[in-house]
Amino acid sequence: MGQGLGSDAAPLECAIVVGMIFLWFLSMKSSMRLQRFSAFYAPWMALILVFPLAIAQSQTTYYGKLDGRLHIDPDASNYAIWDEGTPADAIKLGVPLKEKEHLFKGQITLAAQLGLKFDGAVVEFADGTDALYLDLNRDGRFEENERFVLQPVTDHSHDKWTKSRVRIDVPLASGFYKSCPMDIQLINSDAPRVPPGKRVIVYARQEFVEGYAQLPDRTLLMRFEYNFEKNAIDLDHHLEWVDINGDGKIDTSPGSMEALKAIGKPPVFRVGKLLLSVQTVDLATNTFVLRTVSPEEYSRIDLAVGSTLPDFAFTDFSGKNHRLSEIKARYLLLDFWKTTCAPCVADLPSKVKVYEEFHHRGFEILGMDGMEESLEKPQKLLAKYNIAWPQAQYEKDLFDNKFQIILWPTLVLIDERHKIVSTGNAKYLPLDGENLSRTLHTLMQDN
Repeated sequence: MGQGLGSDAAPLECAIVVGMIFLWFLSMKSSMRLQRFSAFYAPWMALILVFPLAIAQSQTTYYGKLDGRLHIDPDASNYAIWDEGTPADAIKLGVPLKEKEHLFKGQITLAAQLGLKFDGAVVEFADGTDALYLDLNRDGRFEENERFVLQPVTDHSHDKWTKSRVRIDVPLASGFYKSCPMDIQLINSDAPRVPPGKRVIVYARQEFVEGYAQLPDRTLLMRFEYNFEKNAIDLDHHLEWVDINGDGKIDTSPGSMEALKAIGKPPVFRVGKLLLSVQTVDLATNTFVLRTVSPEEYSRIDLAVGSTLPDFAFTDFSGKNHRLSEIKARYLLLDFWKTTCAPCVADLPSKVKVYEEFHHRGFEILGMDGMEESLEKPQKLLAKYNIAWPQAQYEKDLFDNKFQIILWPTLVLIDERHKIVSTGNAKYLPLDGENLSRTLHTLMQDN
């Protein structure tokens, strides 16, 4: 890894060639025509000489190295609901099943764009242990090497509803990687929203590559979303993660400044005083290149606690145009939600209760509705709960490019000066469910 004045030496080489030609013309003093030519074109030749050098010096590139493996983000999960199987299913799948043992069967998807689906089964044994069967070779049966013991989860500080889990390597038939890790969890049967007689399987679905780049004052950790369909990193349409604060970890929480989305071009991010963008990612050589960019290319609204949220325009559900500055409130919650987000919908009754409790004290909510097929569905949902707070329609540049909303819901609480007070961190002024009421109690007692 290292750094240099540009990954492409073409501007510098061009300047050298032009300079040599310029000096050759100046040396041709014997001809009056050439003397007049040199006098006329000298300023232009000098400009041509300096311009490529200016380009070469204005952009700096930094080089990074990938570790050559696929990784998964355990916090970016998908889920599947598996049905209980019959003894006949157990015989067909080659799974031994005894009395008082239960089998649940279904599928998990590794890469939806490739249709890479695997049949699976979970057996709950009479002694309380669990086993996962996954048809990795997709031959319709479970071989001995396709059986995995699910390890009981005893520490429920992160997720109190996970019963057991296992991490396996799924073989890949093509691409740069021979396998992809997958974290699979079995949820307790008494957990909320688990249908009777069924089981919920949660599995990580966000695959990425990881590496480090050397900057002038630090080593930068980066992750890039892997595209199974292209067997590549699609720089124009991908997610990437950057350890901006330098703590050696990636913050994947909603509204995190360390998560970025590419909208037709690689996103720009800030590390210290540097504004950077990814120039290339080469999986064949496990390398990547970053380049510095101008401030004009940085359009993201920083959702960091303590920063001031700039004014922005939005359109409400009735088609009327507004600005954030029109909303006068002691505290304003920006609620990025959509009807296809189950936690968003589940949290609406709690928000209604909090709104009724604190609205007269200067609390307001601005619903930032995600991309919907039409407004009919969110309008029906709002009517169901008698929700009166204003709603902003989805606008691609505002939501995706400026706010960089990746996870739903994303919650941002600002004060009357539009200073960001909280982004919903569970350890500091949380904003979800009943925690929102406690946070507002704390803030309004302090002010």
